[in-house]
Amino acid sequence: MSARKLYDQAVDLHLHGQLHTAMDIYNRLLEQNPDDARVLFMQGNALAQLGQYDLARRSLEKAINLEPQHAEWLNNLGIVNHSSGRYSAAIDALNKAIELDNQHLSSYLRLGIIYTERNEFDSAYTMLNQAYALNNHNITVLINLAILMEKQDEIPGAISYLERAFQIDDLHAETNLNLGNLYRQAGDYASAEKHLDTVLGNYPKYRALALTNYALIKGEQGLFGEALLLFENAINEDPACHAARWNKGLTNLLLGRFVEGWELYDAGFLVGQRPHLGLPIPRWDGKSTDGKLLVWMEQGIGDEIMFASCLEDLAQHHPNFCVYCDQRLIELFIRSFPQIDFESKEIAMEHGVSAEYTAQICAGNLGQLYRKKRENFPKKGYLATHTQSQRHWRQLLDQLPGKINIGISWRGGKHYAEKVKRSIPVETLVETFKNKNVNLISLQFNVSDEEKSVFQKNGITLVELGDLDLRGNIEPVAALISNLDLVISVDNTNAHLAGALGIPSWVLLPKIPDWRWLLNCDESHIYPNMSLFRQTTSGDWKAPLLRLEILLNTRLNTPLLKLGP
Repeated sequence: MSARKLYDQAVDLHLHGQLHTAMDIYNRLLEQNPDDARVLFMQGNALAQLGQYDLARRSLEKAINLEPQHAEWLNNLGIVNHSSGRYSAAIDALNKAIELDNQHLSSYLRLGIIYTERNEFDSAYTMLNQAYALNNHNITVLINLAILMEKQDEIPGAISYLERAFQIDDLHAETNLNLGNLYRQAGDYASAEKHLDTVLGNYPKYRALALTNYALIKGEQGLFGEALLLFENAINEDPACHAARWNKGLTNLLLGRFVEGWELYDAGFLVGQRPHLGLPIPRWDGKSTDGKLLVWMEQGIGDEIMFASCLEDLAQHHPNFCVYCDQRLIELFIRSFPQIDFESKEIAMEHGVSAEYTAQICAGNLGQLYRKKRENFPKKGYLATHTQSQRHWRQLLDQLPGKINIGISWRGGKHYAEKVKRSIPVETLVETFKNKNVNLISLQFNVSDEEKSVFQKNGITLVELGDLDLRGNIEPVAALISNLDLVISVDNTNAHLAGALGIPSWVLLPKIPDWRWLLNCDESHIYPNMSLFRQTTSGDWKAPLLRLEILLNTRLNTPLLKLGP
């Protein structure tokens, strides 16, 4: 058989998914002619489909060196580099493809995906918008524009792009699955269920993810038994559905089933909620070891503060360890735990981790070791601030006219659904503090002029202390909080700081809160001196604010100088 016929046969086998047989023929052809650029290109594509990205890259690079005029070849090299995490090389190859063909939609699309992953949102939008201009009926482009919007918490914008995709193909699996997820985040459960039903009825491949989203809807409605059953169904459909395992674990933690919840907490590594360290250090199993242990604090600032309560437990069990934490917490943690070594996560990620460690553990897994029941949580505050910094804030606070000093913050959450669920509009909040002889000290980051105006129009002075950096070094913020009589906050970093400092704190929570606040209890199990004020109806802050105002009035009418929860 001629080389041409062998090549055609290999391509046909390749297109029909018989990759290994096609590879055998490509190899035979390259033995005869190692510089056949067409065969090298197809071999590279087959190797990429088999997940052998390094070999694929070599084949594609050799093909391109032989025939550099093909935009499609450069595009595929960009995809292979992207798939193997070589972002700069991917961007370079894709830009060269566009130089050869400025109408090459796939290259614009892939660049948009890469920039989205790198959180370079302006560049991502430029590339995806160019792809959209080339073909505004391309569903993959619309889906990735929606992903870009979602990453920027622009949920309505994301839904808009997906609705366009839905109009093009109302049975498209990923469109319906993503619309189900986004409508759930927006609180439109009826629309979410409509799209999830389409997935469940037509696409077995995506049933587990659709069931997981259904379970989240039930959980957000307080139907936890149904939610847990749906999570279990999703796991039965696909044991590798890590989103179902992660959210099932969080639901158990919310219900106070700590052992069951912690058992599934590792799924967070697989859904992007917990950090992948990628360090060549064995994971610590909680048993004694003679070497030095690396503890990696994880997730957000509030999580790092919360899990820091486990460090003293660890020190009793395994005293030889170092904690890598957020740079903003270094000063506060060193002062609070002087017997423990702390280093910056940011510096470690830039310059590498010391080779002295024999085992590692992420801080969330300390919960599995030391927080198996409510009685295991701390009975007192465990953070301490600098005396001189405390005096600085005390001098400023003593000049204020009100009877007591209350720190206040009303916005929380990183993402769209969390922000909507956790935050209280200032127009609603200010009613609680009218005609009260208190000093309201702002602990809220980035207070807008509109929010300030609402306080002013209601005759309330919101005290903003000018040299307070609420997104920089946390220690001065902690020192201020340690001087306050009371902190009133939604679920955010300030609540965790006040709780860990042992300062009286009142936390306003949605009806279905984050897992760490449990359900149906008025006192926090995580932090002493913390009272919880919960919505009785989702989205309605009237009931918890009324209860808080009654308690505040009672406190103000007592001769006590120091408030308690």
